[in-house]
Amino acid sequence: MSRPSQFQIWLTLAAGLTLLVPGCASTSNTDVSLNDAGWMSSLKKKFTPKTEYAKIIQPTHTGEPSSQLFVAYGKLEESRKNVNKAHDAYSTALAKDPKSYEAILGLARLEQLAGRPETAEQGFLKAQAIAPGSPDVMTALGQFYSDQNRWDEAIALHRQAFQAEPTNTQLRYGLARVLTQAGRVDEGLAQFEESLHENVANSTAAAEYNVGVILHEQGRFVEAEQHLLKATIHDPSMAQAQEWLDVVRRDKSRQQAIAAINTNGRRIQQVSAQQHMQQPAASGVSPASHTEYSQPRPTANIQGVQPIQAGNLSR
Repeated sequence: MSRPSQFQIWLTLAAGLTLLVPGCASTSNTDVSLNDAGWMSSLKKKFTPKTEYAKIIQPTHTGEPSSQLFVAYGKLEESRKNVNKAHDAYSTALAKDPKSYEAILGLARLEQLAGRPETAEQGFLKAQAIAPGSPDVMTALGQFYSDQNRWDEAIALHRQAFQAEPTNTQLRYGLARVLTQAGRVDEGLAQFEESLHENVANSTAAAEYNVGVILHEQGRFVEAEQHLLKATIHDPSMAQAQEWLDVVRRDKSRQQAIAAINTNGRRIQQVSAQQHMQQPAASGVSPASHTEYSQPRPTANIQGVQPIQAGNLSR
């Protein structure tokens, strides 16, 4: 595949900027932050990298596209799910600058997306060795560990990232999310509320709402219902909380119905097996079999409904 020219890269980035810079069309999804969100999580749901597309990147003094320019191009293509183009851009950036931890992180994310977690982890750790104090590296590695259900490591890294920049509300937001996912809901709630109170009129309702959405993603419908109900009580005007509450209640009912079917099916199977043991089966007749029904997957995101994050609501 031929390498894109500097003009082609700038043209692509310029087009992307019209969609991705603040004030233009929103690209947010059900995740709390860009680093925590994205398309990796949408496979269970999940990840678009955290990027600052509006940052002006100058070409090198030779006139050749710089490593940073190829990183920005790779992030743009990654956000568009153009895996091959993103991989080529990150690889080119790394060839120009072997210590570009952003390019290494990009390639690691692509390895994770391709289902190669061992190789992905090596990449994340390589980036950490190059830039151990970078909050971006800490959150990227922390996100990887949370995807692997390695909660203690994930929480520790998100906490370190926030401590490195304690005024960064997005880093606190990421910490709140991973705490909630790990089952430390009360701690997550507290961090959510702290991250939102300066930008959201009712930060308590917003925190309950975000916790409810995350628990729904994990199929924890009973807990999700409790927190979304609290959100509607704290702020009856929060329409998106009521919409999600309806979705959670529907999914919870389906989950309970399937559990009842499976329980009854196992009882029938047990009775059939006992009868079969007590008397010989007739020729050509075998005991009844039972097939387990799977639990319902969380309903897809309601059109137009997004989790609340810093800056989404005004007072």
